Amino acid sequence: MEDRVHPHAERVSVHLIRHQTDIRLLVTPCPSNPTPSEAERQLLILSLNRRRIALGLPPVVVDEELSVGARKHCEFLNLNPERVRGGLTAHLEAEGLPGYSVQGALAAKASVISYCAPSQAIELFFASVFHRLPLLSPHLAQVGLGTLTPARDLVGDVRADDTFRSIPSVKAITVLDVQSKLDWTCLSGGVVPVKFPAPGDLDVPLHFGGEVPSPLPASHPSHQLAGFPITLTFFQEWRKTIDLRVAVATLHECVPPPTVGGPESSSVLKDVSKSLSQGQRGREVPCYVLSPERPPECGFGLAIKATVVLLPHHALHPHTDYQATVHVEVDGQKQEHQWSFCTRDDSGSDTLLTAASYHDQVTKHKEAVAQYKQQRDQYDAAVRAHQQHEEQMRAYEEACRAHEMEMALWQADQQANTEVATATQEAIEADYAIAVEEHQAIEASYATALQEHHTRVQRRDDEIG
Repeated sequence: MEDRVHPHAERVSVHLIRHQTDIRLLVTPCPSNPTPSEAERQLLILSLNRRRIALGLPPVVVDEELSVGARKHCEFLNLNPERVRGGLTAHLEAEGLPGYSVQGALAAKASVISYCAPSQAIELFFASVFHRLPLLSPHLAQVGLGTLTPARDLVGDVRADDTFRSIPSVKAITVLDVQSKLDWTCLSGGVVPVKFPAPGDLDVPLHFGGEVPSPLPASHPSHQLAGFPITLTFFQEWRKTIDLRVAVATLHECVPPPTVGGPESSSVLKDVSKSLSQGQRGREVPCYVLSPERPPECGFGLAIKATVVLLPHHALHPHTDYQATVHVEVDGQKQEHQWSFCTRDDSGSDTLLTAASYHDQVTKHKEAVAQYKQQRDQYDAAVRAHQQHEEQMRAYEEACRAHEMEMALWQADQQANTEVATATQEAIEADYAIAVEEHQAIEASYATALQEHHTRVQRRDDEIG
């Protein structure tokens, strides 16, 4: 099949070619300098945290230990370009190959990988399905970031039989470790639903970014751009599983309310919540619906075991309001989720930020992080106070148990003393009864002897007289 070039390749930076049932991610030349500088790396973290904070999720920090492994895997991919061309083999390192390391091998299995500059890589991750979900986890607290500019273009034929045509130039490698250090203590119980795009988001991209493997079905036309994916994921505690069943999953365009004034009027600015509160829902957008009950054809059903995916057949329209509606049963409990968002203008600035907007977002990000740290400090203080209270309660309970044991011992001693006193009293009374009987026998003997004595005296007096 002939390769189809993405009509927005200079902005989106990737496109897919399909041959039979195989899919590979192709990277097109980027319009700007893709060298992964420190500013690019900071922009990746900024963009990631901006989206997480908008969803009410805690921001992440870069862990240097994880970053060492991510950088080592970048070096491994640079030295082994066949891994880059092999799709999912990019997540595997093999002993004996140049650049192999234990840290790199661990990072490879726990990372999302892109072959463009970090600022564009994060946009592509969020424009995907499988690469997006780990970035939205409430458990994500620390990430490892590795970037590298290859010394040469990693190009060449994918296979000798030319099943896939040559891959365009790879001018940067970005490896983001998102699974090695997760915070499983952040959820105290229950299930946390995470919607993306975020409710009320006014800058949603238009296109599906492409990924390997692809969630698109084999029947999807290779020349047709799919729309930006909408996902609803139910995150749960460590080693907890949920039973997720989908009843309704739809995406609708929304008709904006009438505006007053010309195109420059402030009334043209859309307020998503206001426009949707009037219930002006337009046509339904055809979507591929993926869920645990309807897993993707690529066989990655486990990756969406707690997710509902709406993947539009076509690219979304620019500057348009959309409303997503999902009705599900989670562990037998019915839930209804409905949220709205607005797409960005199709102005060609999908992934690149100006220096002014970058510094503005950095400032906002720092303020948000500072606020989060303050809230986290308050939470930690509350946790410490709770732990101290629990320790006091444990000490009190131990004192109560010790007192109960002392009382039990005292009662046992009292019982033993009572039993001894009772036995002694009974022995004394028995001895007294025996003594009384003996005394009565003596008195009876004495009375008999006295009677006999009187009888003898009387008899003698009679004889004398």
